[in-house]
This record gives sequence, structure tokens and C-alpha cells, in this order.
Amino acid sequence: MTRSKKPLPLLEGVTIEAVAAEGKCLFHWGELVVFVPWCVPGDVCDVQLRRKKHSFAEGEVVRFIEYSKVRATPFCQHFGTCGGCKWQNLPYEAQLRFKQQQVYDQLTRIGKVELPPFQPILGSMKTQEYRNKLDFGCANKRYLTKEEIESLPPAPSRRAGEPTTEGLPSGGRMEGAKDVPAIGFHITGAFDKILPIEKCWLMDDLHNQIRNEIRDYAIRHDLSFFDLRAQTGLLRDVIIRNSHSGEWMVIIQFHLPPSTLPLSRGSQRGSEQEDDATTTLPLSRGSQRGSEQEDDATTTLPLSRGSQRGSDSNWDSDDGRKALALLQHIADTFPQITSLMYLDNQKCNDTIGDQEILTFKGQDHIFELMEDLRFKVGPKSFYQTNTEQAYHLYSVARAFALAPMENGEWKMENQNHPSSINHYPLIYDLYTGTGTIANFVARHARQVIGIEYVPEAIEDAKINSQINGIDNTLFFAGDMKDILTDDFIAQHGRPDVIITDPPRAGMHPDVVKTILRAAPQRIVYVSCNPATQARDLHDMDAFYRVAAVQPVDMFPHTPHVENVVLLEKRN
Repeated sequence: MTRSKKPLPLLEGVTIEAVAAEGKCLFHWGELVVFVPWCVPGDVCDVQLRRKKHSFAEGEVVRFIEYSKVRATPFCQHFGTCGGCKWQNLPYEAQLRFKQQQVYDQLTRIGKVELPPFQPILGSMKTQEYRNKLDFGCANKRYLTKEEIESLPPAPSRRAGEPTTEGLPSGGRMEGAKDVPAIGFHITGAFDKILPIEKCWLMDDLHNQIRNEIRDYAIRHDLSFFDLRAQTGLLRDVIIRNSHSGEWMVIIQFHLPPSTLPLSRGSQRGSEQEDDATTTLPLSRGSQRGSEQEDDATTTLPLSRGSQRGSDSNWDSDDGRKALALLQHIADTFPQITSLMYLDNQKCNDTIGDQEILTFKGQDHIFELMEDLRFKVGPKSFYQTNTEQAYHLYSVARAFALAPMENGEWKMENQNHPSSINHYPLIYDLYTGTGTIANFVARHARQVIGIEYVPEAIEDAKINSQINGIDNTLFFAGDMKDILTDDFIAQHGRPDVIITDPPRAGMHPDVVKTILRAAPQRIVYVSCNPATQARDLHDMDAFYRVAAVQPVDMFPHTPHVENVVLLEKRN
């Protein structure tokens, strides 16, 4: 017989003391540190402990007694449930102070390196509608808040398994409905449910109109929504991107029912032709070159192996035709969309890096602008999601990389003029993505060599160099620790400068060792996770000193912060 757990206490009248990691705040209770979400320093409240460990606990505010003076009114109707913008209740100036302190704490406590005076954090030019990309999940069961669950009628009043449409206004919000489909964001701790989003403030409002119209059309025309547990349902995911060039890309991810017919050898055209299989699909009116061709126009598109059923396509199935009709409706309703794409994802997850993506309307890419450069952004491309702030981030990285050294100090002026640079350096750009930084600094370098794991991104990087008339870049695709070796450096030259912009996990230890053996004069480390950046700085501290630190806020109303560090080779 198991013992029942002792109920955790309710702590009354506690004062929230400080901001903690992951957007939470903290206070001390005896020797315990208690972490609490959805509050700000200075709040006086009652906190119910939900989890207790040896040295820390986690709690939930059940009543606010007095609000802090350091508090802002959240502007989003989904704040407190959606976990995207956890700091909307903090004034932006306070957010910047906490982020700057976060960078300092992590570099000192984790990195344990000597630091120069910090540059003030660069705040975002826009704090709303600053993103250029959002990804929305689709689910046949929407997430219900605690208040909505309590408002549901008793179980006998609803037929089991029957979707409830009562309370569905024209805007599409569904209240009091437990098994109603939704398009929105995933909820932490409820992986198979989606919080329906009516209006998100992270991106231009057109994206709200597109997302909500996809949802409303799907409900009106009986398109099934994805059931993550059962791995069934047609409408699975929606990605929306835009750019400063005014272009919009929409990618709709479907999950067609699996083929019921075996793939017979007789239906094959020969193994040598499988990769080039195609299907003929209706062509959107918006992509026609002449009105006289609109009614009967078709286009030949590549056919994914996973979508083949003998010589036919699953797009010819009932669900496939529904999917194509949805695409046509969205193309007709939103002429602003310059790239409308779709795919059939039969995997257990929503990642599209290994999927074949088809173009329904327009091009298979959009262009982003930065200074006088144009960057091709495809459906699988990584590009910093805050375009305006990305320019400031990359400007800092370029300034650090190209700053001449004089009397042991780094001078930041005149970084845009090659004549002010003592020599044209050989630059390695690690984790180059689509080559944004590489092309951004190429005109001030002897040569730039970029390395990236994703092959499609490297192809885009090469195209970006061609588009911009840049001929002194080389790009290589592969795992960083396998590409960046001593032999590679011997073949391509010892770099004067290394720029590294790794993922949140930081750099692999083998990469750090190779960088140290390459011994560049300076390293520019761009990081989206100062904690792992601090770890890597510690590993390089015996050979490189931190010469400059510049935090950059790319994500207002979130606890995330980017940081750029300039490392100078020790004598």
C-alpha cells in the first residue's frame, strides 16, 4: 500500500524578488528558491507550491494581493495561456535590463572569464509584429483553459465523441467545446492539443487573416484536422513567412491517408525514373500569364515517392482534392501570397527538412533585403526571424570581425570602408545557414568560407552570392566537426577571423579544438544561448581573451537574448 503524498503548502503574502530563467520569477522560502511563472518582481501574492525538490520548488500564483509598480498591461488576449510572450507583463525597458543582466551572469558564473565593460544591449526597433516567420500546429482537439473546462456542461449533455460547434461566432473562436479542431500554438505539457489563436501580435496582421481563413474554410468544408496520437487527419501544420521585399510565403502541411493499393512493379516506370516522377495539378489563376488560359491551365509538379499509389497520386483521392481546393481558395483570397506551397508529411513529427515540398502558386522562395543585398529564403531556409534586428546583429558581427587592431585595442569606427582595414582577411563563417553573414562581410574580405549542416541552405548561400555578384565565397555542407578539420584548414588556408553562429547547444568540443589549432587572430561568437556560449568561452579562455561583448534583443516579450562576443588572441 503506497503512502499518499503530503499536500504541498499554500504560501501567503510572498513578494516576488527577481526574474529567473525561462521567463519565470523567483522568491526565497526558507532555504528554498521557488520559481513562479506569470508574475513580475515586486508582485505580492499567494503561491501554491506544485513541485518541491531538495533545493528548489515550483509554484503557481493563485491570488495577487498587490501588483508591482514594475508591471505592464499585456496587450494579447492569449497572454497567460500561450507561452510565446511570457514577458508582456514587464515594461520593455525592464526586459532589456534583465536580459543584459542575464548575459553578464551567465558569462561570469558559467564562463568564469574576465570581461570588459559591456556595451548597452541593443533593443529591438519593433516590439510588436517584428517576426518574419510563424509556425502553427493543427489539431482535432483544441486546448481548453481551466476556466473553459469549468464552464463545460456536464458530460451526459453531450454525445460522446461528437464535435461541439455551439458558441462558434463568425470569428471562429470556439468556447465550451472540448473536441473542436484548432489552428494555433502547442501547449507545454499537452503535446497533442493546440491553443487556438485568434490574433497574434508577433507578425503583420495579414498572417492572422490567412491562418483564420484556413481554419474557417477547413471547418466549413469538413477537412479533418490532425490527431497527433492517432496520426490521422488531413490538415497538419501551417507556416507563414514574409519579408521586407513585400513577399509572403505560406506552406500548408497535409497528412493524406495512406495508400490502400500496393505499389506493384508493373506500375513503376523503372527505377531509373522514380526520382523524376511528376503529376499534373490545377494551376492557380494567380500564376497564369494570360487570362485566356485560366480555366484549363495545369502545371506539372514533382511527385513525392511517399505520395505515390501505383502510378496515381494520393492528391487524386478525396482528401487530396479537398487539400487542393483549400490551396486554390487561399490563393484566390490572398493575392498578396507570392509563394504558396504544400506537402504530404507521413512522418510522426512536423519537421520538413527531409520532405519534398511542392509549389502551388508563384515561386518556391521569397527574397529578404539587407543593405543593398538580396537573400533568397526557401521553405527550409533558416533566416533570423526579426529582420530589422538581424541587420543590427550582423552589423555588430561585421564590425567585430573587421575592426583593425591598434595598440592592443579594437577600434570600431570605419568598419564599412575596406581602406580602413589593415589587410583583407580570410574569414571562416561557421554555421553559415543561407550565407547571410558570409555575404554580408564578403566585400571586406579576401575570401569567406562558409560551412553549414543543411545542404539546401548551402545551395541557397551559393545562389545568394551569385545574386549579389559576390565571387569570393566558398560554401561546404556537412557536419561541422567532420568538415572543419586540420586537413580542411591546410587546404583552404588558415583563417584570420572565424565567425561562429552555432545553434542553442553551442559548439561541439571537436569544433572548439579545431578552432584553437587554427589560431585565428580573432573570433566573433554570435550566440542565441549565452549559457552555452559561456561554456565555450571558458574552454577557449587560455588562448583568447574577451575583448568586447554586445547583447542584442531579437525577441521582445520573451526571455531569449542574443549575444555577440569578440575574442582576441592572447600574446
